[in-house]
Amino acid sequence: NLNNPIGQEVDVFVENRLYSYTIVGVFIDEISGTSTQNEKDIASSFYIPMNLAQKQSNTYAYQNFTIVTENGVDSSDFAQVVNTYMNNYYLNNKTYEVRATSLESVAETMSSLLSTLELAISAIAALALLVAGIGVMNIMYVSITERTKEIGTRKALGATNISIQIQFITESAILTLMGGFIGIGFGLLLGLLGSSLLGYPGSANLMDMLIAVGTSMLIGIFFGYYPATKAAKM
Repeated sequence: NLNNPIGQEVDVFVENRLYSYTIVGVFIDEISGTSTQNEKDIASSFYIPMNLAQKQSNTYAYQNFTIVTENGVDSSDFAQVVNTYMNNYYLNNKTYEVRATSLESVAETMSSLLSTLELAISAIAALALLVAGIGVMNIMYVSITERTKEIGTRKALGATNISIQIQFITESAILTLMGGFIGIGFGLLLGLLGSSLLGYPGSANLMDMLIAVGTSMLIGIFFGYYPATKAAKM
């Protein structure tokens, strides 16, 4: 009974041995409690008395332990102090190495990894935009070649070079804008599918989508400028 687990027994199979424990209390796991919408996927931990753990494992050694500092103490500096103290304590033991870490250092490491990942994704996206822009430029060149008579007719009727240039730049921008909308649509569908399969909540930021649409238009204007200028000079 998850609503009232106190007093119930939990069987745990560890290293080919079965242990039975009685639940005497519960604690709130805020991290895992909000990490997923599906309760059956929630992973948590349970704690047993230290003396019992030493007795069942037949060892009095420690692989790791957690220290909680007082408020106002710099966790990174304190971790360095603990690291220095423990390594001096085991100075004569060349086969034992102590490493102390803090949640702050772990968060910094994760932030660094995410920044590197973000940079890599940005580089891939920039390369994809470059390839897409070259494709748009080639399409506009083909379009201009096939519409030479149209351009000549418009000039004969009094169209200026600027009006023809604006026409083809607008067509290029609309072309990439349509591609941006299609990409956003596929992104939303794939994100929704991945969110439902993983059981995690997902949402799309409207501002990010507007930036994506604006970037698509800028790509069209940038790579469509030269073909449009060539068309205007025909």
